[in-house]
Amino acid sequence: MANGYDSNLALAVLIDADNTNPAIIEGLIAEVAMLGVSSVKRIYGDWTTPQLASWSFRSSRFSSSDTRPERMQQTAQ
Repeated sequence: MANGYDSNLALAVLIDADNTNPAIIEGLIAEVAMLGVSSVKRIYGDWTTPQLASWSFRSSRFSSSDTRPERMQQTAQ
């Protein structure tokens, strides 16, 4: 517990890919590793949009599961 945290602390890392820059993920995971163990890693986003293309390789490398919600469709009234 040299850093003031229990190194066995189980942490969940949940990332909103629609609103987060993918360049931060390596530093984020390193920071979490100093605090404890990231037992759950999930990246949420609408993977059907071209805006998330830059997340594709990071998502598979750093996430234990990607969440791909159904794209909401507006109905004309």
